[in-house]
Amino acid sequence: MQMVVATTQPASLAAFLFGHLATPTRGAYMSSDVFVTEARAAFSISEFCPRNRISRKKFNKLVNDGRGPTFMDLDGTRRISAAAERAWQQRFENPTEKEVEAIARRRARRVQHAKEAGKLSAASPLHVSKTRHKNRTT
Repeated sequence: MQMVVATTQPASLAAFLFGHLATPTRGAYMSSDVFVTEARAAFSISEFCPRNRISRKKFNKLVNDGRGPTFMDLDGTRRISAAAERAWQQRFENPTEKEVEAIARRRARRVQHAKEAGKLSAASPLHVSKTRHKNRTT
């Protein structure tokens, strides 16, 4: 005769903390905290992006720039292993000297673009400083 013991304690800390969120539903946006509780060997791109809090557009840009994670190809389906995810995260945490220089160049380009846009805006006859205010009393 088998005896079944009922317990009120959760099977794991994750089940206690996250309850029904410990096993996420497909297609829903989930925080990375939820996925951390799930020990898996590989993730689809749709799972990888929310885990790392990046959009699919940003992911594709990183891949096209050669800065994306390493993929596994399973009969035409691309998966990202947990080890590849960790390696990808460590590359961003500890960039090489060349990557630091590239980041500085991109930042300088953005600053230069913003300065040029500001000058063009201020030179425009439609700029707020050059328009008359109808309700102004001086």
